[in-house]
Amino acid sequence: MPPIAKKYGRVPLPFIETNHVRPLSIWTALLNRNYVHPELRAITYAVGDEMNRKYPGTVINYMDANFPFRDGFPLLPHISHNDGRKLDVAFHYIDKTTGKHSNGNPSPIGYGGSEPPRKGEPDRPSRCTSNWQYSFMYGWMPLSDKLAFDQVRTQDMINAFIKQKGIKTLYLEPHLKKRLHLTSKKIRLHACYSVRHDDHVHVQL
Repeated sequence: MPPIAKKYGRVPLPFIETNHVRPLSIWTALLNRNYVHPELRAITYAVGDEMNRKYPGTVINYMDANFPFRDGFPLLPHISHNDGRKLDVAFHYIDKTTGKHSNGNPSPIGYGGSEPPRKGEPDRPSRCTSNWQYSFMYGWMPLSDKLAFDQVRTQDMINAFIKQKGIKTLYLEPHLKKRLHLTSKKIRLHACYSVRHDDHVHVQL
């Protein structure tokens, strides 16, 4: 696949940890859902290096990216992962037993382990109930109860992507934008016909 991907200006994200970046699920790479524009891979490596310097041992777990084919080739069930310029990145978590940083994820594939709104936060999921796909991964995915959302590292990781000039847009639910004290105009509001973004952050060139 790499020679085919090169023809369309895409490169693979790594199968195994490289520059502190790895697939959350090896199936993402095995199914060729791990191709991106070279600039996006370089940015992801830079964020991985930065996070590991600040929090030794930390890795960036990537989720769905794009197929290695021509622009417009769909990566279902995603709406926009079709041009090599998009990538979903998992949040960070803390081991509840030890209180230490973990590189694990409560969901086996990253999706479905949402951090829902708290009292006083914007509650967009409750306003998107008429769109079945918005929360279709929420509530049925088998999740580990041994991990807690790491607000500090997740905030720092998102800010690291924000400060990269090549990153133009990020999708994150409004309640997490508020909770993590994020103010960048790069963080955009997506439509209800998309999936909810409180189990990962979507970054794109």
